[in-house]
Amino acid sequence: MKKNVGILNFNYGNIKSVERSLSTFPISFQLVSAKKDLKDITHLIIPGVGSFKHVMSQIKEKSMTKPIKDFILHKPVLAICLGMQILFTKSEEFGNQKGLDIFKGSVKKINVNNPNCLVPNIGHLNVIGKSKNKILNKLSNKKYYFAHSYSCFPKKKYDHLSFDYSKKKYIGLIQHKKILATQFHPELSRKNGLDIYKWFLNF
Repeated sequence: MKKNVGILNFNYGNIKSVERSLSTFPISFQLVSAKKDLKDITHLIIPGVGSFKHVMSQIKEKSMTKPIKDFILHKPVLAICLGMQILFTKSEEFGNQKGLDIFKGSVKKINVNNPNCLVPNIGHLNVIGKSKNKILNKLSNKKYYFAHSYSCFPKKKYDHLSFDYSKKKYIGLIQHKKILATQFHPELSRKNGLDIYKWFLNF
């Protein structure tokens, strides 16, 4: 089946970097700004960088909440950084904000349980963990690029990899059904990041 990847486009994020990464693969891709755009794509990328409140307000304003959730439940999705965070139930960024509630849990400032750590967390960090999930094992023990002030705190147990920051563990990656959600930025993680895209495109 021909792959046509959609990149969610609500005037935020690192879309150009995502497009550069996708251009290294023999696929087509397009921006997704409305419900009708979802009909033509096989995979969806929800990019990172920006404000939880702004992105969720854009999704609601464009009546995209249900269409995006329906797509996520049936087709492959790569959710990056902020994209991962909006999949959670809620966020404490700019008050109590509701997310898409695909993952049960909250998004909180990374220093909420670690007041002495520096915010934001920026740089390449090792993502680690052992799992029965073959995909996670292949992606584990590699360095990826992080740039964030908030992190995800699941209430349920999801297959995941972690990263250590200032002597605390945080969620670095979740693989659940057809979702791959990363707190880091694959498009800024060199070859290791391209491996993330390669796995996603082969789903």
